[in-house]
Amino acid sequence: MQSYRLGVENFWGPGSSFQIDSTKPVQVTTQFITSDGTDSGKLVSVKQFYTQNGNCLLYTSDAADDTPCVDLG
Repeated sequence: MQSYRLGVENFWGPGSSFQIDSTKPVQVTTQFITSDGTDSGKLVSVKQFYTQNGNCLLYTSDAADDTPCVDLG
């Protein structure tokens, strides 16, 4: 998912002016949500959790209507 395309220009980059500092280690966890909670169900949402320095930012996208939703705090 591309936050910059959605107008969030300070999400990822080098230095402390970005929410995720690309010069430091970061863990990205991606979760795929299906309509019935199984591996073969219809994809309804994708969540990405960015963890850095003990802080976690959540980025979600609703695959059902293709309208991304960003919760960066």
